[in-house]
Amino acid sequence: MPDAPPTASPTLAPTFVDGVLIVLGFAASSYFATLIPIEIKNDAQTSVYFRAWLALPAGVILLWPIFYRTQLLRGRTERLTHVEMILAASWLLHLVWVSAVLLLPHPESGTAVLTISIVRSFLTLHALIGVAAIGLGIVKVFSPGAVPWTHAFGTVLLGWYLVPIALYAFGIVAAD
Repeated sequence: MPDAPPTASPTLAPTFVDGVLIVLGFAASSYFATLIPIEIKNDAQTSVYFRAWLALPAGVILLWPIFYRTQLLRGRTERLTHVEMILAASWLLHLVWVSAVLLLPHPESGTAVLTISIVRSFLTLHALIGVAAIGLGIVKVFSPGAVPWTHAFGTVLLGWYLVPIALYAFGIVAAD
């Protein structure tokens, strides 16, 4: 008697609830963008877009534990992929980052604790995280077996930081 064909994991695709959470995460990110103390020299409009680009993945990354829990409830049996492990580490970093943005004094008060050097440190760390996630994401493409949707989505979210970092590093954008 031949073996039954393997069935696909129920966690390979996002659900409607996941989609709603992603939208809510991006909405939270747009709020976080208003709190980032970066100004682009001589261009206020670019500052708004640059801050939005920087903050875009933050709200969704903060919801990562909820995505993972919903997958467990749907019957996920696979262990975390390497990208998801990096995403979990990034979640901790974002938790500290967003807590600092929300709880520390803002630039308007004149006593901003969240300075450009802290923002640069966060971006540098996320550049390394992004490169690692993209590398592991590419390796997994050539590995056998399917992966949960959070693997590819996490690769994109973590790699997202490389674009504003490149703009800043190559002098296309100069921040104060």
